[in-house]
Amino acid sequence: MLHIVCRSPYADRALFERLLETLDASATVLLTEDGVLGASGSCAARLAESPARCCVLREDLAARGLLERCHDALEVVDMGIFVELTACHSSSLSWY
Repeated sequence: MLHIVCRSPYADRALFERLLETLDASATVLLTEDGVLGASGSCAARLAESPARCCVLREDLAARGLLERCHDALEVVDMGIFVELTACHSSSLSWY
């Protein structure tokens, strides 16, 4: 499953914890919009420890001036990869 995180994980820690509980090796997490705020700090460290592939949308990182602050374990992707991710996963879930 593709999990699209559109809201800052810091805004609702309980929701972020529920996301982490659902992740397995077949899952991909994509941080977009304000979700990219979770690409650094404690949320990023928690994502890096998960079995899922964790990605961050480059355009949204850049728009918020966060490209240089992204956790090394998170994969920075562009819109083309976003489209590929949606095509290769049979289902997706947006987290707001």
